[in-house]
Amino acid sequence: MAKRRYPHGGRCVAGVLLLITLMAMAAPAGAAELTIDPGAGAIQAGIDSLLGSSTDPSDTLILNPGTYNEHTITIRKNIMIRAADGHGPADTIIDAQQAGRIFDDWGNYALTIDNLTLQNGLAPSGDHGGAIATNSGEVTVTSSTISGCRAGDNSGEVGGFGGAIYSSIGSVMVKSSTITGCRAGVGTIAAGAGGAIHTDSGSVTMISSTIDNCWAFRGGAISSFGGSVTVTSSTITNCRALLWGGAINTDLGGTVRFCRLSGNDASGHADTLGGPFIASDNWWGSNDGPSSGDLDVLATADTWLVLGITASPPAITTAETSTIRANLTFDNNGADRSVAGMVPDGIPVMFVSNDGTLSPAHTATASGAATSMFFPSDSGIITIVAVVDDQGAFTTLDITGPTRPATAIAVDPVSASTVYAGIDNAGIYRTTNSGGSWSPATNQPSNLHIRALVIHPVTHSTLYTGTYGDGVFRSTDSGVNWETCANTGLANRNVLTLVSDSSGQLYAGTEGGVYTSTDGCDTWYAVNGGLP
Repeated sequence: MAKRRYPHGGRCVAGVLLLITLMAMAAPAGAAELTIDPGAGAIQAGIDSLLGSSTDPSDTLILNPGTYNEHTITIRKNIMIRAADGHGPADTIIDAQQAGRIFDDWGNYALTIDNLTLQNGLAPSGDHGGAIATNSGEVTVTSSTISGCRAGDNSGEVGGFGGAIYSSIGSVMVKSSTITGCRAGVGTIAAGAGGAIHTDSGSVTMISSTIDNCWAFRGGAISSFGGSVTVTSSTITNCRALLWGGAINTDLGGTVRFCRLSGNDASGHADTLGGPFIASDNWWGSNDGPSSGDLDVLATADTWLVLGITASPPAITTAETSTIRANLTFDNNGADRSVAGMVPDGIPVMFVSNDGTLSPAHTATASGAATSMFFPSDSGIITIVAVVDDQGAFTTLDITGPTRPATAIAVDPVSASTVYAGIDNAGIYRTTNSGGSWSPATNQPSNLHIRALVIHPVTHSTLYTGTYGDGVFRSTDSGVNWETCANTGLANRNVLTLVSDSSGQLYAGTEGGVYTSTDGCDTWYAVNGGLP
């Protein structure tokens, strides 16, 4: 009998088997859990060592972090294969290096893959399932990544169903996982179905997962000849079929809801869904919903999700911020669909505006929405746009300057509805309707640091204002235009208070004491005798 040769050396395999045997002997009686390290044939040896345990699907092979360069691993029992606690797809990888399929489950066992990366699996020419293949076994993939797997020859041009996963009549469940860059023999009329997943008559269920950039002759992402397909809260993007169903193709039909379906293409028929699908409440990359070429004539998609945007609050000052929220929770009829379901998390959203700053400018959805904080840089009407796929939605913000300190008030003694207000660093404003609306002076004082306002007790159209830095200013037309007084003798021009007696004589309180004027602010005299 010919001796079997191990590509990495018989001594290495023997060492792995001895280590696993010792670990299994050390485990408590009845234990159906085993932890292994990377090494030649380590996964196959680990599966084989668990053959004596129960056949319960909870039997577990735990992979410590590292890259396991293995292929054609035969599943001989119901088993879960997962990453060690605290690890996952980023650091626990099974790489077939295009040398063969990763898992053979022709014995039809229940196989669960959890928190792993499976990559570069290749089914033999004309065969199926680049990563996993089974006839009637139950395949479950959770929190994992499958990438670069193919059913067909090394170019992906010959034969094969299910670039990543093939099941003839068994069920396939994919949850919280990503399948990317997989193909099922694209090239000839007899080649390839299901760039990521294919079943002949078994069921496919996908929840909160992503399939991207997968190709096949039919069903760029998923195909099924006679089984049901149910896809919920998942993303299928940039997939392609050379004939039917750029995203999914099935003869029996299925349900696709609360999914992101964008950038898929079929050269022949149904760019996205080929078959009698119920496909309501999905995001199609546009507020117009599915195009005429997206759906099979037997598919229905009466409602779809649309991109919306809100600003809260919708009006702010330049010193405030507003929360901008993009959402994919309402349908084309304006109904909130978030109670029934949500699109998948992680849909990219970009925010842009014609002024100010948005942080973050690039983010992703969570629970059907994404938010950004807007920081204004100037006043005015600002337009803010949220962009998802090829669709934009906009809202406007009314930005006003901040409310500044009112440092002086004067009420017309004849017309009580006429009030003058001095606003620091803004100037003098007037209202004729008791504050209902205000108008600024046409020509403001040259110094806007207003500190006091006085109305002449006899000639009410004459007003005086005291400023910090430039003394007193005068208006003779009810505050419309202001001019500088001569301010002769006003040694300190940092005016803090200004009053008038019944004759019109002015008194100014400054940082340098008290001054008075009897000629309407042109000439001033200090009156500080006896003051401290």
